[in-house]
Amino acid sequence: MPRVDSGAADALFEMPATSAGGRGRPAPPPGETCRNDRGDVHVLDRPEHDSELQAVHGWFEIFGRTPELIGDAVEDAIYYVLDGARTHRFDIRDERVDSDERRSIGTKLQFHVIENFELPRLRHPDTEVAGVGLEIKGTIGGNWAVPKEGQCGVTLLIRLDLERDRHKAWLMRTHRAWLRDGANNDGKRGVLANALRAYAVELYGWEPLRPNPLKMLEPADLDVVFGDAGQQPRLTHLFRTLPQVVIPRAVILTVCANRDDPMRRVRAIRPLVRPFGLELLCGKWPAQRELAEDLGFDLTGAAWVAVPAPDLDGYGPLSEQVRAEVE
Repeated sequence: MPRVDSGAADALFEMPATSAGGRGRPAPPPGETCRNDRGDVHVLDRPEHDSELQAVHGWFEIFGRTPELIGDAVEDAIYYVLDGARTHRFDIRDERVDSDERRSIGTKLQFHVIENFELPRLRHPDTEVAGVGLEIKGTIGGNWAVPKEGQCGVTLLIRLDLERDRHKAWLMRTHRAWLRDGANNDGKRGVLANALRAYAVELYGWEPLRPNPLKMLEPADLDVVFGDAGQQPRLTHLFRTLPQVVIPRAVILTVCANRDDPMRRVRAIRPLVRPFGLELLCGKWPAQRELAEDLGFDLTGAAWVAVPAPDLDGYGPLSEQVRAEVE
């Protein structure tokens, strides 16, 4: 069973040490002059008077589902970094996940946000929204690393709290005057805490991430699911132990890491879960996905769920079609 490194977990949420001009420094107010590291000089403006920032904010509001789509991007980035289909890893705090891998979540998150919102992928800035250049920065720590080219631009700031499985986002004009004076070796600077509080526009508050179902298992169940038995008995135990819990495709690949054709194996266990009163639904099939949605389960991305067999009835032709598919 994978072990969690408590020291690594603590490091995920440690705030950066205060340096000259650190997080306690007051943020210069609107009306003062800002000179960024590229030599540009301009006057600081209030967020509500910043037409570009407001245009980006309005675009996200009109697009809708912003917390959900960013949450999906977070989950995809974590699954990518964990590489469970090769490593069996399912918890970012696993001692086998090194610090460089954890830091790379922010980079992967950027790509998945662009993809989920169907935005163009650019070099600098990262993308464009409503005709406005937009940088995308994610952090699993206490601050973001804003590069020189991102100074004074509109930035989407995403914070991940992986200890509590949640995320939060702001839009902010990351003026140099509102960044820390102490830069890292790449010349990137963190956001002043006082500036974030005063001049960032909250896109949404803390929203829950869907917890990886494997993190719900007791140690004894993990020993079975990651044991020496074949794929079918291990998958059967997973669905028996977690009925009515959506199991994403990435989780199945993690359980069956480095094995042949895991998706065929999970289809093959349908008769094995029936003695326990369960039927398996998969989002790959439209009728099963629709029925699962009626039952309150989101099977987007070819996810699976084990539901009590009687729950399949009562939906007329839809029930008949699903019954025919799962038999």
